[in-house]
Amino acid sequence: MDTNVVHAPVSEWFTAASDMLTASGCVGKYGTATPEWALFFLICGGFNGFWNNLVLSMVKTMNNNIKEHPIQFEADMIRALLQEYSTPGEHKNQTRRTCGLNQFNDLPEALKERGWEIQEFIEESGSWLAVSEEGSGKFSDIFIPWIECPYGKVGDRLWVQEEICHNSRSGWLYSADGVCLPMSYPDGWISEDARRQFIPSIHMPRWASRILLEITEIRVERLLDITTNDARMEGIECVWHDEETDACLWRDYSGKSAGLAFARLSFFSLWEKIKGTGSAELNPWVWVIKFNVLTINGNIK
Repeated sequence: MDTNVVHAPVSEWFTAASDMLTASGCVGKYGTATPEWALFFLICGGFNGFWNNLVLSMVKTMNNNIKEHPIQFEADMIRALLQEYSTPGEHKNQTRRTCGLNQFNDLPEALKERGWEIQEFIEESGSWLAVSEEGSGKFSDIFIPWIECPYGKVGDRLWVQEEICHNSRSGWLYSADGVCLPMSYPDGWISEDARRQFIPSIHMPRWASRILLEITEIRVERLLDITTNDARMEGIECVWHDEETDACLWRDYSGKSAGLAFARLSFFSLWEKIKGTGSAELNPWVWVIKFNVLTINGNIK
């Protein structure tokens, strides 16, 4: 046995263990390589291959605390997500939602009469604070300016809900692209939906979801502040493209024209198709959620 190893100072063991934890990414990003973490690592056999991987996985999981949340998309956006999986950064890597922001988009009349208005949202420790244009930047006691994003935090995952139909011969038919996946009901799953041939996206169970997203960024902004590039990355459809000039016509989701020259206008037509005519002009506060398409049918790219 190598006596140099056996009698190495404890501090050196801690240093070596800390270095391994740092190299693994478990600390630095998620915390500090404290002696307590290093001791835990050593006790569990941190220098032994299998235990090394197991302990690092446990530590990373505890620090990440990754959660999953459901999110619904219509057929057009499902097809854009499938394209994004094949060619990342070219089709759809973000979505805008108003869920949970109604109180900020419809301020109490008592505040409006006093001229209170939201200037911006500031992120603090995973929550968001609405800052007013009043001198102090604070709202009165009759209004709670704090909110948490209902879709989670950066690093969390979104499992996509979409419309599906049950085909007794081939399994489940995904309406957006007509793909059939052979799946049976999980043991113990009891639901009224189990008796239906058609299941709308809002009722899709987790086990039937084929698309998983990973959140990379969250912010709050006004709808009309969307940039041209962000509008394109909302998944709008290009209906005509000139390769020489790179000019595009974008789909008019209202159906009033053959195409729109500006991506932002196309996105606003999509927004109003979902939210109703004139809804874009209200310029609501929205969650801007950016993501990576992590898996399709359980396969990681």
